Amino acid sequence: MTRLPIELRTSPWNDGAGRVSPLKAITFAALFIPAILMAKDYGSGIWVIPVVGLVYWTGVWATTMLLVTLFITPARRIFRWKRVNVVRRMIGVGALGYTVAHLICYFWMRFFDPAFIITETTTRVSLIVATVSFVGLLALGVASLDATIKWFGAKDWGRLHGSVYVLTGLAVFHFVLSPGAYGGLPFLMLGVYFWLMAWRFFDRRRQGESIGVLAGLTVAATLLTVVSEILWPAIIFEMDPWVSLLWNFNFEVGVSPGWMVLGLATAVTIGAAIRQRMLLPIVNEKTSP
Repeated sequence: MTRLPIELRTSPWNDGAGRVSPLKAITFAALFIPAILMAKDYGSGIWVIPVVGLVYWTGVWATTMLLVTLFITPARRIFRWKRVNVVRRMIGVGALGYTVAHLICYFWMRFFDPAFIITETTTRVSLIVATVSFVGLLALGVASLDATIKWFGAKDWGRLHGSVYVLTGLAVFHFVLSPGAYGGLPFLMLGVYFWLMAWRFFDRRRQGESIGVLAGLTVAATLLTVVSEILWPAIIFEMDPWVSLLWNFNFEVGVSPGWMVLGLATAVTIGAAIRQRMLLPIVNEKTSP
């Protein structure tokens, strides 16, 4: 049997045996979609200040990809989708790439003025949080190289990789602290992050696949999202909390984060119920005398 060249066996869309993995190929292509969309919007003139649009959306997509990497484990266990694990590192690298782009665009927005950048990143809380998160993610990116993993050993690398939970939380917190966080995406990501971390709490107690637990997490994550979107702008920006509450029922301006979290978490719960229903005949067949 002819052995494929190393450059073909290690292509991002191939599995370890050098065969094309549809899941890896689709994921790899999907990682470029945000960049294409941002390039389109940048060239169309839809953003009043284009560089500000780039700063915002590179940050949004970087944080989104971090949250997706945290969903890999729930997806693998809840849906018994073992193969999804092969794209975890790829999505993590994508998150790091968009994080670096976010940083570069921020430097660009500040005209690459080192004095101003240093002052701002050491005096604004949101940027201090962002800096800690970025440095940590960069270190994780280096630690995710094959040679580094081998040097650390699987056990020690696993402990180091656990810091991604804190670093993702810092990225979400940075978004919530941003000047324009009156509502919308920051609180959607906060609700999703809460669900992901709360699920891990229950999964460590062997309850991660429980329909009751998943339903409870749906309610809790939705309430957290709605309440935080009401209280945070009221406290920080002195917005009328009733206005924030009523936004949840004004679908002319879009779907609020609370409804989005409810929809996403409900979809996971329903998917888990369907998956368990599909597995039930197999379990009964194996256990029948």
